[in-house]
Amino acid sequence: MRHIPTALFGATSSDGRRALQVAALAAVLASGCRGKVDDRSETSEAPSAPSPVTTLPQDAVGKGQLIEGKEEAYGVRLPYEWSISSKMQNGVVAVGPGKPEDVANYVRARVQAKTVNVGASSTRFVKVTVRSLPNRELAIGVEPDPRGGARSRIVIEDVTPPPDPPPEKRDPAARMESVGLTPNGRVLNPSRLE
Repeated sequence: MRHIPTALFGATSSDGRRALQVAALAAVLASGCRGKVDDRSETSEAPSAPSPVTTLPQDAVGKGQLIEGKEEAYGVRLPYEWSISSKMQNGVVAVGPGKPEDVANYVRARVQAKTVNVGASSTRFVKVTVRSLPNRELAIGVEPDPRGGARSRIVIEDVTPPPDPPPEKRDPAARMESVGLTPNGRVLNPSRLE
């Protein structure tokens, strides 16, 4: 390479070397870019637009997880596609799709139970409270649906103890009368029997 006097351009020799290095780097980068541009120009195809996504995003619900439905029993929202099959005086029975283990995990996430008894085929939640009804005490059982298949059954019972009677009703005769009986155990009003 030929030595170019830098004094003609008013620069020092280190500035000249630096300028030469920058020019060489620019030439290398430009030649790399040109190759890609040339490759594109050789083919007559226009750059294609990104293809639309053909698959839907996966749900956030994992395998075995149940989502909340619209139906509710004693403040417990039932899983999606579940329905109440029977109502009792102090309880409900609901049935729907899902393995008992998955349904028990669903219930566990939505209630506060003092005791959980897990058995071979069923789970029992004892002394349960729900946020929407904190003064109620429930017992919830999750078991396979007796009809078979991949279905389960939830039995929700209201086991809230009755309130203490007022002081004037605490004597034995008053207590018998409060439940509809005479002091010797006979029905006060037989027409009100259910």
